[in-house]
Amino acid sequence: MASIEEIIRREVNPFDSVNFRLGNFWHETQEHQNPALTVESIHQETLTEIESVFNQVARDHYSRTIRLVGDSGSGKSYLLSRLKRTLNAKAFFAYIGPWAESDHIWRHTLRQTVDSLVCIPDGRSESQLLLWLKSLSAFREGGLMKWLLGERNLFIRNLSTTYPSGIYNARQFFGVLYDLINPELYPLACEWLKGDNLDEDSLKALHVNQYIDSEDAAQKILGNFGRISGETQPIVLCFDNLDNIDNADEGFIDLQTLLNVNSIIHNEVLKNFLIIISIITDTWDRHKERVQPADIAKINHWIYLRKITL
Repeated sequence: MASIEEIIRREVNPFDSVNFRLGNFWHETQEHQNPALTVESIHQETLTEIESVFNQVARDHYSRTIRLVGDSGSGKSYLLSRLKRTLNAKAFFAYIGPWAESDHIWRHTLRQTVDSLVCIPDGRSESQLLLWLKSLSAFREGGLMKWLLGERNLFIRNLSTTYPSGIYNARQFFGVLYDLINPELYPLACEWLKGDNLDEDSLKALHVNQYIDSEDAAQKILGNFGRISGETQPIVLCFDNLDNIDNADEGFIDLQTLLNVNSIIHNEVLKNFLIIISIITDTWDRHKERVQPADIAKINHWIYLRKITL
């Protein structure tokens, strides 16, 4: 008679490094999403802990940061995927993979955030971006219908009244949000929000002067999402696979640049973000002395993953 261990080894392994290698959770196959492959007991305490932090953000709308650390193969990416499946009905999820150049980290973060927001959650018919847009307080209680029936300038004026300060390039930004509801302009509006290099005809169709062509502009556009999201569902930014990011010097990765981004989100009081920084234990131990203590202090919660054993 086969032992329990032999029976277990015959079954599909959801953490197999060849068949079930995980990365961007929006690119998962149907096989990855199969609930039969979820082992509920694995990292359940960690999932509960992260969900508790998430509930705090959802309740008071203040952004928080979690550093998720564990050995290679401990299931960090799998946990992020499971977290997205568990909480996507209550939050908007963005997967931020590694970047090639630290000089472009804000443009990379904005692009990957919008790339994730244009994805359609399970069980929904609209993208996260449209769901986010329609959840803004300006569109509740008949506001959306007034928007659809009104004119562009009226919409921009109403949103400018609702958010009178702190919005970068407000008129053009609100105008692009207006265009998201138009099926013909929706793809162009998404491309502009990502920072694509649009031609003159596309810019003219969106009533904008230029595309997002600098780190400063990308940072401020991402900041716009935070400044007008105080009454919406949280946006969860998941930074993963950090061993593959741009190098700083002497073979070290440029982890400081990521923590700069995190600190700016907190210092600028951008609301409704839950930032999860997923990193291998050895990588963190090698680089923690090269990171400014003030930026480490901006990490609110430290969560350790235990090894997955048979």
